[in-house]
Amino acid sequence: MGSRYSTRIYCVFKSEIRRRQAICIWRRAKSWRDNGTQKG
Repeated sequence: MGSRYSTRIYCVFKSEIRRRQAICIWRRAKSWRDNGTQKG
């Protein structure tokens, strides 16, 4: 039972990291695109 609980925590932890990475990449791409449009 304890191992199943820890496995679920691990899955949530992994998905949270993946979501944060996606947000970071999205923000970076957005700022990069904004800078590119400003430069013209």
